[in-house]
Amino acid sequence: MAILVLSSAVLIYLIRLASPYTFEFDVGAKVAREAAWDLEDCLYTFLEIGELLAEDQLPDASLRCPNTVVDNVIRRSGDDIRVSHPNPAAFGLRELYVTNQDHRPVVR
Repeated sequence: MAILVLSSAVLIYLIRLASPYTFEFDVGAKVAREAAWDLEDCLYTFLEIGELLAEDQLPDASLRCPNTVVDNVIRRSGDDIRVSHPNPAAFGLRELYVTNQDHRPVVR
């Protein structure tokens, strides 16, 4: 009986070690992890927008971050184009944008 209890405990430990998110009980940690994933997805969207700008294509304003309902803000000033997130504060940021001059997202 002791061997069965010990082996069950080891098995549960190994499952939890292999899959720590399966047994997530800390709601704050879960929310923080999901927010980080949302920001990562948004950065990939802005990388895609930067690639379009590098190819001299104007991205559609509706190409936006997941979980964002408002279109990105596209501003033109002469030959410069800047595509900004409409609410970077949702990620705890002051700015999130990409330009046709520098195709990498700027995060502040």
